[in-house]
Amino acid sequence: MLNQATEKIDKTNGPESTTAPRKPNSSRKRKQPLETQSCLEEELRDQEIIGRMAKASKSVRTKEYEPEEDLCSIEKCIRALDEIEGLDKEVYFAAIDLFEDPTSRQTFISLKSSGIRSTWLQRKCANVLNALTFMS
Repeated sequence: MLNQATEKIDKTNGPESTTAPRKPNSSRKRKQPLETQSCLEEELRDQEIIGRMAKASKSVRTKEYEPEEDLCSIEKCIRALDEIEGLDKEVYFAAIDLFEDPTSRQTFISLKSSGIRSTWLQRKCANVLNALTFMS
């Protein structure tokens, strides 16, 4: 008899009434406010990182490279050369020619004192002069 009453109710409510009853919304597991905030912050951080990466990539592709200040420029080498007291004029002018080579400029600027720079220049210039004498 109870079955018949249930069937009548089921027939009047249609096919939806035969499905399992829904649980109230309160039983659904919801993200806690802190979890939601944490996810949003992480998403914003990710978007910011992606934006920075895209911007950097674009600037690398489109940037016109401007020459940065050369730490071992010829001007700096000549200033350091001028600080060396008692340097022979021939060594001085040979040094200017030597500074056309970036490796020589870097070595010269890297030497710590005027005395060491002077000795290095004299040896380099002597090698150049010997090579020129040998060729003649």
